[in-house]
Amino acid sequence: MTLAIVWRENGTIKALSDSRITLSETKCFDRGIKIVTVPISVISAADTNTGNSELMFSSAYGFIYAGSTLNAYLTKELVSDFMSNIQPIGEHSVSFDTICQAIEHFSTHISKELCFQTAEKGIVEFVLTGVCPDSKLIKAAKFSLSSGEDGIEVNYNSVLDQDGQIEILGDGRRYVEDKINGKPSNEYISLIEEVIANESAKTVGGVIQYGALQDGVFKVSGRIVQKMVGSTLVNEYLIRGVDLNQTYKFLHNLGIHVRYSFIQDRQIDQCTINKAISDHYAGKSSND
Repeated sequence: MTLAIVWRENGTIKALSDSRITLSETKCFDRGIKIVTVPISVISAADTNTGNSELMFSSAYGFIYAGSTLNAYLTKELVSDFMSNIQPIGEHSVSFDTICQAIEHFSTHISKELCFQTAEKGIVEFVLTGVCPDSKLIKAAKFSLSSGEDGIEVNYNSVLDQDGQIEILGDGRRYVEDKINGKPSNEYISLIEEVIANESAKTVGGVIQYGALQDGVFKVSGRIVQKMVGSTLVNEYLIRGVDLNQTYKFLHNLGIHVRYSFIQDRQIDQCTINKAISDHYAGKSSND
């Protein structure tokens, strides 16, 4: 499973997660990717005279999941294909609710077959968040599996309509749900780190992941973590658990560097990697 916290603050939506994927009762993988972006494009019908279509809306949504990685990734890929090619019919508009109804339909097809083959190993829950193409308001929905008359069904509910609201995903929720109320968001990282360090929380582990809506577009960020190397305090620039400090030579030899956004350790304030850091990696000699 996992532990993910998704919340609304200052009119936007942010998310934190661990990175552990449980492979069996005794084995796990700590480089899982549980907070991802999903592109969305709404395209007009082709003009009858020119045959051209118009891009009516373009953005990126956030997809945050807990549970079956296989189900989550199958759903995410299918949703990505669908959301990249949405076309309204006639005078119909495309709303966030319309998109969620379509995802509910697609996800049910995947989950029915997967849970039939794997039982509880196919169970997943996820939050989708982004700007509604119609109203231009920030929206979020939580999708969950349940058993109905026709077997497994996927249903969604609108969530995070107001600042201060929180959704906790995964079986790690039991370790934080009694502690999180009243805490400022800059302590959420510490809450997840406490669970990661808890030996009884075997399905929660790895590294912290973060994503947030910025100017209506969901973006995933790295994390700056300070650690002592000998007697020197150094910054690790972690992207999905990979330290940029350890990869710049390889990337430099390819003639590229990574321009990324990071959050400061134990802070949830978004900060874009500054030009000095970017120039530092772009200008370094591969022999340095």
